[in-house]
Amino acid sequence: ALPISVRRWLRAMGEVAEDFNQNSLRQWKRQHVGHRSFTVLRHPLPRAWAAFDALLGGKNAGLRQVMRDIHRVALPPDPELPGLDDSRKAALFEAFLDFLRRNLNGQTTLPTHPGWASQSETLAGFSRFGAPDMVLRESDLPRDMAWLAASAGIKAPADLPDPAPFPAFLNDQALRGAAKKAYLRDYVAFGFAGQP
Repeated sequence: ALPISVRRWLRAMGEVAEDFNQNSLRQWKRQHVGHRSFTVLRHPLPRAWAAFDALLGGKNAGLRQVMRDIHRVALPPDPELPGLDDSRKAALFEAFLDFLRRNLNGQTTLPTHPGWASQSETLAGFSRFGAPDMVLRESDLPRDMAWLAASAGIKAPADLPDPAPFPAFLNDQALRGAAKKAYLRDYVAFGFAGQP
């Protein structure tokens, strides 16, 4: 899934079509000569944080319970989740990163969710259907999206919205180390630094 800032950028320039399957995407490409395809890589630490944040705030109570009961992520009961302070969130996030390490290495019974999957595996998977024209990095989007728009003939692209801020505690050395253990393939494949 694209970062929210990219979705907002696309919508600011016009109608956006979504929810394609392979057949409908092929048809759309045939009808839109000159299209561009791209994907956005996110540093693994904020990517994992976004997945964790979605787990805490989403309507996936069953998945949260599985995390509590089976996967050693001691999430408090759902009614207590909105009031968690940063130190508690950091400890839970570290446990979630350990779960991700095991999940991404095939050591859990839970299927890998697309929101936390390895980006190198995801890119390899959809490249079998159609490789993107460009692989962009979230940190370079202000520069790269302007170039992308120009290459597609868009004369005056919308301004790219600022990304949502991440908590300062994500800079903690233990969390950065746990993210690297979980996503080592992505760190190696894409040359990510230890810190976003």
